[in-house]
Amino acid sequence: EDTSKIYQHVGYFLIDEGVKVLERAVGYHPTVLERFRRFVLKNAAGFYFGLIFFITLFSTLLLFAFGGSVEMSFFAIVPMLIAGLILSSEIAVSITHFVFTRLTLPRLLPMLDLAKGVGPSRRTVVVVPSLFRNKDSADSLLRRLEINFVANNDPDIFYALLMDFGDASKAEMPDDELRVHEVVEGINKLNERYPSAIPRFSLFYRKRLWNTAEGIFMGWERKRGKLREFNQLLRGKPTSYITDDVELAARLGYVRYIITIDEDTELTGDSAVTLIRTIEHPLNRPVIDPVRRIVVRGYGIIEPHLALRFHSGAVSFFARLFGNFPGIEAYSSLISDLHQDFFGESIFHGKGIYDIDTIEKTMEGRIPENTVLSHDLLEGLYARVGVTNEAHIFERFPANFCEYMKRMHRWIRGDWQIIEWIFSNRGSVFSAMGKWKIADNLRRSLLPVAAFVAVVFALFSPANTYIWSIAALCALSAGQLVPALMRAMAVTMTFRRKVTFLYRIETIIFEFAAALMKTFLLGIFVLHSTIITLDAVIRSMWRLFVSKRKLLEWQTAYEAVSYAGGGTMSFIGFMWRSVAIALIFVYISFNSGTAIDELVVAWTFSWVFAPFIALFISYQFARDYKFSKRDKHYLRQIAVRTYWFFVDMATKEHHWLIPDHFQEEPVSKRYSYGLGVSPTNLGMYLLSLSAACTLGLSTITAFSKRITNAFKSMERMD
Repeated sequence: EDTSKIYQHVGYFLIDEGVKVLERAVGYHPTVLERFRRFVLKNAAGFYFGLIFFITLFSTLLLFAFGGSVEMSFFAIVPMLIAGLILSSEIAVSITHFVFTRLTLPRLLPMLDLAKGVGPSRRTVVVVPSLFRNKDSADSLLRRLEINFVANNDPDIFYALLMDFGDASKAEMPDDELRVHEVVEGINKLNERYPSAIPRFSLFYRKRLWNTAEGIFMGWERKRGKLREFNQLLRGKPTSYITDDVELAARLGYVRYIITIDEDTELTGDSAVTLIRTIEHPLNRPVIDPVRRIVVRGYGIIEPHLALRFHSGAVSFFARLFGNFPGIEAYSSLISDLHQDFFGESIFHGKGIYDIDTIEKTMEGRIPENTVLSHDLLEGLYARVGVTNEAHIFERFPANFCEYMKRMHRWIRGDWQIIEWIFSNRGSVFSAMGKWKIADNLRRSLLPVAAFVAVVFALFSPANTYIWSIAALCALSAGQLVPALMRAMAVTMTFRRKVTFLYRIETIIFEFAAALMKTFLLGIFVLHSTIITLDAVIRSMWRLFVSKRKLLEWQTAYEAVSYAGGGTMSFIGFMWRSVAIALIFVYISFNSGTAIDELVVAWTFSWVFAPFIALFISYQFARDYKFSKRDKHYLRQIAVRTYWFFVDMATKEHHWLIPDHFQEEPVSKRYSYGLGVSPTNLGMYLLSLSAACTLGLSTITAFSKRITNAFKSMERMD
């Protein structure tokens, strides 16, 4: 991309590096706070790593000074020192992120105005990588594909399923043809329902190939292979996609962008267009270093803000507590992403839009075959990632503890398999921050191990049990307490929002009560988390450096949900190793010949009963609620009053549209003109008309008349 286009754009002097040129031209002198922020941003890496190092060192010294660990033997001090450094580093990182989030301002990415449509030059395909499984899975994929289409309908945005067959001992299996037919039939129905000159929906699937390392027939490189080969297919290169897909890809014409989402995610309304508007802006266009083959300015990938579905965030107590808050903040979509605000680039989580040619130029030959399970972070480091707050993707959160830990096991294995990019020449093109992002994932994965080691050594040694227990819990909960503190401050310290003092107090109590509850639960599950982590790390290292096999072993989210246990015996079976180890600690505690410490009893028995606590918080709430006659009558009264409120307000004097507000006093201005309209009120008005017709509160004729008048008025609006 020609960088001269960047310098010629007016935005370069308004919101980019050219701001200083404009300031000098007009004689503007930045304030002291602005100069301080710019100085910090100019030396971002130094301030960031310096603060983390200082807090880590200081916290570790305090921990050993007051924790009584200096009295221990050398062989006990060494693991305690390592554990203390990891625990202190987590507290340091959380504090550093909190400080710099308050210090820096959110960096918003500019967007183009595509009111006239995306256009053929920006043609985009929304892809959902998945697997052929069964009829129910196919129907679910097709239904979600249609939902994404309805929410993001543009003539130059197309939708495709990128499918692989399941792993098998042979290249072709008896039910392969049936599985393909199920999806093809659904794709054809969608194209019939939404006709277009170029079919809007497509299916692309690959042949199984023999994989020597895995000892099985499978799709090449799994999800990464599906996306890379689809890029190559669109550029006319040979791939393992079936022969018919070559012609199908040619019918799409020139495709510039790919939006990749998971099978359990959904794009919100117009999010696809928003992603295209963002990545297409001249200031966001990627600039590739021809020597290092990485993006050094702009972005090859733009990812949306991730939000939890309301249902998945409230399906169980576990999901409610650990899934944070579902949904999207309607009136405040300004969300801080520290990595983007502070360093100019974020971390890729596998969902977003990417420039096909940029990805191909930067990723060609980067990752050896059969070595990398989790490729998202690496792709983000090579192609550079930006985040837009204007686009959102709904994703689900694990409903129970077992599903959550299985997902964590997959993620940890994936993180440790890219450890070579830190120390070998493979990561030589990365900056210090790029390597830190990889190392930070490894450090964070070891947190439960460090907490467990610290607690166990403190329980059975002269060290101060209370100090080390508090340190372990603080480190485990640092990622919970700091966000809670930020949310509480956002409400209590922002006086522009007119909320009562009682509401501010309730917010503080709620946030810290939830964080405290999560803290204790993380302590209860720390032994099981340690076992899961060590299993994932040892398994990854053995496969990476010794066996060289099963590095691509993966369990999809669909399979994790299907196999997640629900009964008491299922949870005990899943967590039996932690229970067995906890019982050994109980036996040692009661047969050590010394006085039993109450903390020893608390920790060990909490680990013994961890499966039952996990089962309790994973219990899914009843989905069906039967309304009583009194409830139905009450709800119908509300519906009637709501409908007549909108009907009374949307009068001929207001062009059959609901005004933005109703001024009750003074009476002389009650029905004054110029009250304006808002999209929210218009949407609620139209919904009230539809609901009233459904409930029998209005006739079809009245409904049709009001809807027609409303749309005629909206068509005349500027």
